[in-house]
This record gives sequence, structure tokens and C-alpha cells, in this order.
Amino acid sequence: MKLTTTHVEMWSVEITDEVGGLARALRAIADFGADLDYVMAQRQSDKAGKGILFVSSPGNRVQLDRVTDLGLRRVNDRPMLKIEGNDAPGMGARLARAIANAGVTIKSFTGGATGHGFVCFVGFDTAQDLDKVDTAIQALNTHPAWAFWHRHTHKAA
Repeated sequence: MKLTTTHVEMWSVEITDEVGGLARALRAIADFGADLDYVMAQRQSDKAGKGILFVSSPGNRVQLDRVTDLGLRRVNDRPMLKIEGNDAPGMGARLARAIANAGVTIKSFTGGATGHGFVCFVGFDTAQDLDKVDTAIQALNTHPAWAFWHRHTHKAA
């Protein structure tokens, strides 16, 4: 599998930092029928008893637009790129190097592997940074060294 990229819209809502706070927020979003492909929650160090929940939906903005009644709002200062492909040792380092070679700093990076694949979500300071990285990642698919690496580390599904 080649590396694929998707521009992702992030949404956020403040949640209560207490037992069940995250569960209630996710249940409310699910009750609106939203299908999520990214969820990240954390405490807010500057607000006692509060947390923040970040989510994205795989291509169906309408689902999340309906959830604005719950306080979920689009995050405009977090351009995010979803990168997927075959997993292999050092994949995160290779992606981070490609981003650095594009002259872009990373605002946030989360990822994981399941089976033989990986998915990561990388945040940037500007939409222009996101576009530069998207171009750099797509260029990896045709770079001879990357093709050689991919051929020799590819795992059968």
C-alpha cells in the first residue's frame, strides 16, 4: 500500500474532567450519528476540572455540523493531515524526516499501528504547511529510495 493522505477537519468541545466525562461526550456525539475516525482527550492544565476533546469524522462534515448543539466547534487553528500506509520499524522517523525536509515544523503528531498498517494524524501551524507536507508525502511514493525501502519491508496482509 502506498502512503495516502487526507486533509482532516478537527472539532473540539470542552468536557468535564471527572469520571464518565469523556464517556458522556462521546455518547452524545454518537447519538447524533457521527462516525469518528480520530478521538483525543486531555485535561486542561489551566482550567481545573475541565478537559478538551478533539474529534474528526471521516469525510462527513454534516454529521459533526449537527453536533454543534452540544458545543462541538470546528478548530480553525489546527490544520491536520491523516497519513496511512504499511507499517514497518522506523516509519514514524521516516515521516518526521520527510516533514522536516519539507521545511515544516510539527504542531502535533499522534499515530498507531494495527495489523500491518499504520495511521497517524499530524497537525501543523498553517494550511500552507499542511499542503507542503501533503506534497512531500506524495512525492515519497515515487522516490526511488522509498520504493526500494517499501519493496523490501512490505508485509503481506
